[in-house]
Amino acid sequence: AERGRALYANLFVGGKATLTVNKQQVQLAQENNYPWDGGLKFTIDPAKSTADFDLLVRIPGWARNEAMPSNLYTFAQPSAQAATITINGQPVAYQLQNGYAVLSRQWRKHDVVEVKLPMEVRRVHANPLVKDDLGKVALQRGPVMYCAEWQDNNGKTSNLIVPAATAFTASYQPHLLNGVTTLTATVPVVQLGADGASVSTVARPLVAIPYYAWANRGRGEMTVWFPEKLTDLDLLSQPAAAAATASK
Repeated sequence: AERGRALYANLFVGGKATLTVNKQQVQLAQENNYPWDGGLKFTIDPAKSTADFDLLVRIPGWARNEAMPSNLYTFAQPSAQAATITINGQPVAYQLQNGYAVLSRQWRKHDVVEVKLPMEVRRVHANPLVKDDLGKVALQRGPVMYCAEWQDNNGKTSNLIVPAATAFTASYQPHLLNGVTTLTATVPVVQLGADGASVSTVARPLVAIPYYAWANRGRGEMTVWFPEKLTDLDLLSQPAAAAATASK
């Protein structure tokens, strides 16, 4: 989008566009592997040798320690990582204006802007007024929310605990659900005794997939909000099973 002397990069989708900004014709090309990778590359080609305008790149709220505009959900801990920007390989400082990084300069042909958005796994807490989610955590990486599905977790997800110190590894799986990045970690899994009166825990892998991709592999449990402690686990709960057509 463009307005006056400002050229806005709102959506992170590969492609090219030719626009008129500040009465100058400019081609803007974008390359990325978003949302799995936080690297965004913009190549600027003015029709003439130079063009004077402002490039405004949207820095999403999640990359600014804002889970959402309201206080319904918040990140458990602020991230020390921030979005970084280079122009032709050189780091540049930038000002944020209404959620956009403002880059003002005399642009030349083949100038390259590279933005790196932080992509660590974030823990999300609900507002304490949401009683069903007290003591529980959801998982987010970049703009993508995650869940655990029965098929990746020994047939059950309602017995998984995700303690505060859990470390996750992100890995792109090209052949799973048409290509997704999964999150894996070793977590305590609760086992109910045969007598129904005792419980124990055993360390097992947890595999989380993007929430948008669930319910494509049959009928079974799915969990978004994980208890952080054993005392927050409802062993009597029976999560609704998902019925869906198979997909790979």
